[in-house]
Amino acid sequence: MSGFRVGVSLALIAIPLVGCPPVSPNVSIEPEAPTTLDELRVVLDPPTPEAEFVWLQQGVVQDDLTGVTVPADRTAKGQAWTVQVKDGDRELGEAEITIVNAQPTAVVTLPERATAGRDLVATVEGEDPDGDVILYRYQWKVDGADVGGDTESLAASFLQPRGATISVDVTPFNDGDSEVGETVSATSTVGNAAPEMETATLVHDGPVREASVLTCVGSGWSDEDGDPEGYHVKWFVNGSMVSDSEALDGSSFDKGDEVYCEMFPWDGNIEGDSVNSDSVFVENTPPEIGNLEISPTEGIVLGSTVTATLSGVVDVDGDELTETIQWKYPVMTGTQTETHPGGLLIESRHAHKSFQVVAIVSDGEDETADYAAFDVENLPPEVKIVSVSPRDLKTGVTPSVSTTAADPEGDAISFTHLWTVNGKAVSSTGAECIACEHVRGDTVTVVVTGDDGPWGGEDSDTYSWTVVNTEPTPPGVTLSPSSGALGEDVFCEVTTPSTDADGDSITYTIEWTHTPSGGSPTAYSGSTTTTDYAGDTIPSDVLRLEDTWKCKVTAYDGTASNYDSSSSVRFRTCSPLPPSGLVIPTAPRAVTKDLGYCFYLTKPGQTCDATCGWLGGTNLAKDAVSDLVSAVGAKNTCGAPQSRDITEYFYTTGNPGGWTSRLSRTIGERSLGQGHGGGAFTGVCDTGTTDVGAWPGTRNTSMTRSLVCACF
Repeated sequence: MSGFRVGVSLALIAIPLVGCPPVSPNVSIEPEAPTTLDELRVVLDPPTPEAEFVWLQQGVVQDDLTGVTVPADRTAKGQAWTVQVKDGDRELGEAEITIVNAQPTAVVTLPERATAGRDLVATVEGEDPDGDVILYRYQWKVDGADVGGDTESLAASFLQPRGATISVDVTPFNDGDSEVGETVSATSTVGNAAPEMETATLVHDGPVREASVLTCVGSGWSDEDGDPEGYHVKWFVNGSMVSDSEALDGSSFDKGDEVYCEMFPWDGNIEGDSVNSDSVFVENTPPEIGNLEISPTEGIVLGSTVTATLSGVVDVDGDELTETIQWKYPVMTGTQTETHPGGLLIESRHAHKSFQVVAIVSDGEDETADYAAFDVENLPPEVKIVSVSPRDLKTGVTPSVSTTAADPEGDAISFTHLWTVNGKAVSSTGAECIACEHVRGDTVTVVVTGDDGPWGGEDSDTYSWTVVNTEPTPPGVTLSPSSGALGEDVFCEVTTPSTDADGDSITYTIEWTHTPSGGSPTAYSGSTTTTDYAGDTIPSDVLRLEDTWKCKVTAYDGTASNYDSSSSVRFRTCSPLPPSGLVIPTAPRAVTKDLGYCFYLTKPGQTCDATCGWLGGTNLAKDAVSDLVSAVGAKNTCGAPQSRDITEYFYTTGNPGGWTSRLSRTIGERSLGQGHGGGAFTGVCDTGTTDVGAWPGTRNTSMTRSLVCACF
C-alpha cells in the first residue's frame, strides 16, 4: 500500500449528557361539574408558565380562546369542552368536561290581602339558566296547616276565616331533570269578600258623536260583606284602553271608532270581577253654524244686492265642508228657490216678497241649516206734474194739470188731487179744478199724490198759480162806410164794448194804418176827429182813390190791454164791369141808353143825385166836347156845367152801385173820365141797373169839386 500511512492517533469523543425528560403537568378543568353559569378554568399541576392552550367545543377548535378560561356565556348545558395544553410542538396533556344542568330559581308573590270568596292566585316568576322549561310544585297552608292543592291557585273555599294567614311554598324544577331549585314561599291575609255585578251599560244622550260624553253605569250589585256599592271603569277604544275616568268625551275617540267600557264592582277595598258593556260606534257629527248674517238688514228694495255671511262654521270631525245659500220666497210656501253664491240681486220678480235665507253646511254625510228672513220693501211711485193749463191763471179760468207717474215695481198707481185757493181746500178732486173760484191775486195750489195701493208707497208733486190780471176782452169794431165811396168821413166804431173779468175800468185807444195806392202800410198820424172816442174818425177830405184804411182799437184796464182791428176799407171805382169786349169807337156813333158819356161837378163831401139822360140819336164826335157838355148840362141838378178846364184826374164821393170802370183807352190809371189836350172824356160804364154809379179821378185843380159820372 504505497503512500498509505497507518498509524494510531488519539481521538476525543464527545458524549452528550442527557438530563431527566420534562415532566408533563397534570391537566384538569374546574369546576368539575360546571353549569352554564360557571366560567371554565384550566388547572396545571405543576404550573407550566410556557404552556399554550387550545380549547375545543364538541371537538371544534375555538380559535379565539387561547387563555386559561372560557367565559360562562360561551357554554351551554350538554356541551363537551376539551382543553389541550402544549409547549411548542410538545403536547403536555389535555382535559375534558361536560356542562351539566343548572338548577332553576323562582320568586313567588301573593296579594297582601286575599279576597274572601275568590280564588287566591300565586304569581310566580322563574328563571332557568339553560332555558329549560320550569315546572313548579305548590304547597298551600292556612294558618300553618297543609290544605294541599298542587296548583298556582287556592280555591276560594279555603280562604276563611277572614284574617286567616294563607301561605304557599313553591319549588321549581326542570321538566325531565331531577334537578330541583330552591323552595320559595309567600304569605297573604284573608280580607273581605269581593263584590259582584251583573251588567255594565253605556249611557249617552242621543247618537254617540264627537261631542258626546259617555258614562258607564253598573247594575246587579252584590257583596257578601254588605259593603257599599261602588265601581271602577276602564274605557276601551278600538280594543285599546284609553282611560279609567268616570266619563269619556270626544277627546278620546273619533268618528268611526268602537267604544265600550269595562266595569269593576268596588266595595272600597277590592274590585270584583269586571263586566263589559255593549260596544257603540261613534257616528258622524253634523257641522255647526255659529251665525248667519244678512246685509243689509233694512232698506232692501229693487236693485239692492243682499248677501249672506256665515261665521263660526266648524266640524269637530275635521271633515271638508261645503256651504250653500238658498233664497226662498214667499216665506209661507217657499215655492221659489234661487241659489246665488255672490248675493241676491233684487229684481222685479222679487218685488213685495218676503224671503227666507237658508244656509246649508254639509260634511258629505250630514248637513246643518240656519235661517234668516227679510222683506223686500216697496219703492214709492215717482209723480211729476208735466204740464199745467193755463200757464198764467186768470180770473174765471179753470186750472188743470197733467201728471205722469212711474212705479219701479210696475204697481198700479191711483191719483188724488188736492186743490186749495189761498190755502183753503175746495171740493174738486180731479185734474181740473171746476170748483176753484179765484180772482186776481189769489193763490191756487194743487197737490197731486200718486199711491201704489196696498203697498203703501206714495209720492207727490205740487204746483201753484198766482192769479194774474185778466186783460179786457177785445172790442168789436166796424168801419163805416164800408162801401169805400169817397165823399164821406171814415168812422171806426166800437160796436161791441170790451169787458173786464177783474172789474177794472176800460179805456180805448185808436190807431190808424194807411196804405196808399201802390204803397206800403204806414201808421197814420195825421188829423182825425172824434165821434165816440178820441181819433176814431178820418175826415173825408183826407181820403183818396185806391187808398186802404184800417183802424186798431185797444182796450186797456190799467195793467193789460187787448185789441181788435176793423176790416180794412179800400176806396175804389164802381162795379160791375162793362160787357166783355166793349170798345169805345174812334168814330162818332149813336149813343144808346146802355152807353153814356157824362160827368158832373159836385162839391167835396156831397152826393149828386142826378141821373144821366138818354143820349140816343146824338152822334158824339171825338172832339165834340161842347155838344157833350150841353147835352148833359140840362140834366145837371148839382152845379154848373164844366168844360175843357177839367184836368185828367177826378174825385168821387161814393159808389152806391159798387161799380168799377174799364177803359177803352188808357191814358191815366183807373180813370173813368179823362181830359188831355182838349181830348174827349172817354169813360164808359155798363149799368145793368138803374142804380147810380160814380167813378172818381184822383184830383182836380180847384180841390173844391168832384167829378161824378152817373149812368144807367
